[in-house]
Amino acid sequence: LMNVFQKHETGALVTMILMVIGSAFRIWLISKKKEETQLKWIAFGIYLLAFAAVTFTGFMGGTMVYDYMMSL
Repeated sequence: LMNVFQKHETGALVTMILMVIGSAFRIWLISKKKEETQLKWIAFGIYLLAFAAVTFTGFMGGTMVYDYMMSL
């Protein structure tokens, strides 16, 4: 059970870090007027990783609730 909880917690932390980095990078792109360059694909890649992380986190949350009857 703690293993699933730790995976869920780690997934949430990774999601938060990726979103902060992606948002900071996008703000930098916009402030430097480079949002229409190829650099926009870096931000897209970061957001894609964040999407995967939030999907994993949700799956781990569902596993905790449905397999272990645990709610926080």
